[in-house]
Amino acid sequence: MAIKSIIGVICTCLAVAAFNASAALNGVLPATPGGSDFQAYYDDVADLTWLADANAAGADMTWISAKNWAAGLNVAGITGWRLADTLQPDASCDSQDASGSYGYNCTGSEMGNLFYNVLGGSAPSSITVVHNANYDLFSNVQADGYWTATEWARLESNAWMFVMGSGSQHPFNDKDRSLLCVGCS
Repeated sequence: MAIKSIIGVICTCLAVAAFNASAALNGVLPATPGGSDFQAYYDDVADLTWLADANAAGADMTWISAKNWAAGLNVAGITGWRLADTLQPDASCDSQDASGSYGYNCTGSEMGNLFYNVLGGSAPSSITVVHNANYDLFSNVQADGYWTATEWARLESNAWMFVMGSGSQHPFNDKDRSLLCVGCS
């Protein structure tokens, strides 16, 4: 399974909390002056801005490479991007043990919030099959896994990933995967 790219932005002032309301997405960073073809969308509930191209990197990367790529991203003069965070522990996940919070319904993580609350996904269905109208605002959404910024505490070089093909999050080793970038807006 390859982890594909979604790009997004999050303000550093965001407090991590369980998200439970449907987001209204507002277009930002028009691709053409005065146009309605936006390069990113602001989630007013989570206080996040997500890049509209869900595969902007165009290639799978290791976790470290993905973090570095996100940190160097410049979209229309906006910098400060990063990978999405995974809340640990996360009481919303259906599985809890010594290795962490994992499985389905992990809406406390930024990617889980995107999947379930913003895009209308439903476990264990692929986001490409079950979604709401917000899904159509994004391009190149992959049903594969996406890197997050959160290292797995039990084993260095492993990080958490979120699988858009099922709505699940799990730790994964540092093989080539894709990414979701977040940063300050």
